[in-house]
Amino acid sequence: MPTFTSIAMAALTAGLLLAAPLTAQGSDSSDAPPIESFRHEAAGIDFYVEKSGDGPPVVLVPSGQGDCGAYRYLADTLASDFTVITFDMPGFSRSGPPPTWDGMSAATLGNQVAALVESLGINEATFYGSSSGGVAVLALVADHPGLVRHAIVHEPAVVSDVPSTPFNEAFATWFPKVNSQRAALFGGFAEAERAGIESENDAMVLDPKAVKRLGEDYIERRSNNVETWFNHYLDPDTPCCNRVFTAEELNRAPVTVTAGMQTNAWFAASAMVLAQRGDLDLLWIPSKHYPYISVPGVVAEVIKAKAGD
Repeated sequence: MPTFTSIAMAALTAGLLLAAPLTAQGSDSSDAPPIESFRHEAAGIDFYVEKSGDGPPVVLVPSGQGDCGAYRYLADTLASDFTVITFDMPGFSRSGPPPTWDGMSAATLGNQVAALVESLGINEATFYGSSSGGVAVLALVADHPGLVRHAIVHEPAVVSDVPSTPFNEAFATWFPKVNSQRAALFGGFAEAERAGIESENDAMVLDPKAVKRLGEDYIERRSNNVETWFNHYLDPDTPCCNRVFTAEELNRAPVTVTAGMQTNAWFAASAMVLAQRGDLDLLWIPSKHYPYISVPGVVAEVIKAKAGD
């Protein structure tokens, strides 16, 4: 089994260390592909879905932000070669809630995404997900491998893979507490999230201004999503980010892991632990935790290369 260092060095030796300009492409270009938006019911959920482009299907699964607007730059970049499908996660932004909030585990997320994709008539696709979206994609690999042509996950938020028990304990108590205090201070979850967006962008995105260019409508929706995230997706009994994927599960379909060279240490460490356990390709890219916002061209090149494997 390779070590962390050997994984990174193998990536460098094989030319897999990717570099590109650090500016996000905007979605207001005159040659941006048209977007078809529609509602579609699957798994008892009224999904908001966006479709663009033409070609083999690529499905972009949102992170804990929950809103597919974050993928605008990446979807525009991919649409010249693929049919790009993305959507708001259940209970977030423009998608309705699931029939029940009980047990929002990684398996549940994977089942919901699988139901949506299959009901759209897609038998096999390339899937991309970052953070908790990456967890949902890994659940597809483990539980619905027949759907997955290739999975690309950027720093999937598998908290159990962070190699530090004290960190896990601190995260479990500190993160919700800080955000609830922010909410009380600013008078509500949405207001608190808006107040924290700029500092979060600095931590998660190389080009924070790229978030603002996604538009006020997106920022407003994202602000309103934080209450759903903390109340349901971080349920302490069945947290979606606590599943430990076995090596056998990780190899039921092809998986590539990416990590950012400027990201927070624990995100990168978790990605390395996961890649080591499954003996998976690990690519280092010039990004933080949300690369599809700052460096969509880099992410698109990884997806294009893997979708053709």
